[in-house]
Amino acid sequence: METSETDIEVGLLGSVFAASLDESGDEYGRHLVNKFAASGVNEKWFTRESTKKLWKAMADAVKEGRALEPALLAHAMGEGGADAVQSIIDGAPATAANAEWFLEAMRDREVYRRFHALCMKKLQGLSPQNVRIAITDAAAEIAKLEEMTRGGGDPLRGVGDFVDQLVEEKRWLSEERFVKKNWGAFRGVPLPWSCLNMIYKGLKTGLHIFAALPSQGKTTIAANMSLYWITQGIKHGFVCIDMPGDALAERYAAIAAQLSISKLDFGAAPGYVDEFERTMKRLAEEDVVKITESDTVSALEYEITRGVKTLGWQVAVVDYLQLVDPEMKSANAPYVLVKEATLAMKRLAKKLRIPIVCLVQLSNQFAKDRATGTKKPRLDHLGDSSEIARAARTVAVLWQDEDVLAYWKEEPPTQLVYGDPRRKLEKLNEYDMEGEAESRAAEAGQASIFQNGGLRPIWVSVIKNQQGGRGDVPFLMYAKYFLMRPGDPEGEQVDVGDEKKPKRIEAGKFEAIRDDWMFNAGDEVLERTGGIGTRWLKFPGETREAYVERIKAERRAHNSNSGMWDVNLYEMNSGIPFGSVEYRGEVRQ
Repeated sequence: METSETDIEVGLLGSVFAASLDESGDEYGRHLVNKFAASGVNEKWFTRESTKKLWKAMADAVKEGRALEPALLAHAMGEGGADAVQSIIDGAPATAANAEWFLEAMRDREVYRRFHALCMKKLQGLSPQNVRIAITDAAAEIAKLEEMTRGGGDPLRGVGDFVDQLVEEKRWLSEERFVKKNWGAFRGVPLPWSCLNMIYKGLKTGLHIFAALPSQGKTTIAANMSLYWITQGIKHGFVCIDMPGDALAERYAAIAAQLSISKLDFGAAPGYVDEFERTMKRLAEEDVVKITESDTVSALEYEITRGVKTLGWQVAVVDYLQLVDPEMKSANAPYVLVKEATLAMKRLAKKLRIPIVCLVQLSNQFAKDRATGTKKPRLDHLGDSSEIARAARTVAVLWQDEDVLAYWKEEPPTQLVYGDPRRKLEKLNEYDMEGEAESRAAEAGQASIFQNGGLRPIWVSVIKNQQGGRGDVPFLMYAKYFLMRPGDPEGEQVDVGDEKKPKRIEAGKFEAIRDDWMFNAGDEVLERTGGIGTRWLKFPGETREAYVERIKAERRAHNSNSGMWDVNLYEMNSGIPFGSVEYRGEVRQ
């Protein structure tokens, strides 16, 4: 079909009149007007004054529930309206069946006009001093034009439009969990740790916040999530604003192979460097994550949109939200800037139908409140803007348990340190001339924890969650290796201080590590020294014998060192609650 520029407008409007004469009355015509408007069509898309007026009259009539009668539309247009309507009816080279073709033609013309105007504007004002700003601005505008070429905004939908999607999702989950017994199956993007997946049920579309004070794990937990997604083949993007991209890549190697970046930066043995190279190359072969250091809203909208549409990203991480520049030249108040950046990320997540994980710096008020006895974080502790708490689908706060850290100075958890303390003690005993082997071993354990290992007790408190539950989950952070491992939620409290009025602390939550997705070499040491637990819980109705055999098989399949744990399983209850909510440990999509 060939037609002139003017005939495109006439044909689009004529298709509405043709649809209004359908057997269903003007219902189909009204549907077309709604469809055109949802695709972005407005008065500015028309070039003739008469077609502009007629489109406005049609849109107003549908909005106000009036009929699309030619006479009524002509009256709404005012003087000359009757002649304009009649010319459309007489001259429209279209029927209702041609509506889609004319919509595409109108859209192509509008995209061309806007792109041409954009190029002319940018070229006329271009200079060597502003070329970078011009490119960033142009990228944002091009991203909007790309969206327009795909059809513009979301159409109006009723409940019926969601039925098939939602029922299919629930049936899939029922099959996976109750028929196949894959209790780790969730919709959405999985997290590396089953203890958090039981709360989140997988990350769904929307804005997800992980907040912390400086050096208390927000970037570490994000790097662990990203590395897990790499191993699972989940394509994603990582926005590095707070640090350069190569620093993130180093952290992947530190987590995956328990390598100390500080040791490598100081100068390590050749074999250590070889292991670093092998790990980096293995991760590079996966080619799952893409790293960007862009920091403006327009650039991130363009890059994340491109990542989702062309690279298949299922999730994006932003480190961190308060550093995103909303490019508001007239505003300088942190509250306004952070609010705009937050809303931009929320809109982007909703538009692209993906979860966006944003790291957030907690306000200094949280540190002050903790100093005065308030330990648990609140939503108003999120830094710079209350809009973060309102816009987020989920909020998790990471915070260090100072009471447990103080307790460790007296009772160092040597069973959690990579490197076998028992073997060290045996060697010390061989050369023990003064009977001080045990005290020297304890000192070595303390030094290993607080100086070399950097072991820290970290709580992950999920304080807002629109897609599941809430709760506090203990984690052990090995700062030296940027490694986050789940503690034991069933660990008991410990009394410290005055015997008459003891202070109860949660040291037991950090005395063992739940098995997780890592299965690294250090697990053998941790298990041998009593520092590793189990992640498998009992299925409802499952016998103890079947439960034990299933766990053994699963641990072997995942290359986890069972060793003394299996013996202990027979000798004691192992603290595993029967009849609990069950899951298999590893998580899948």
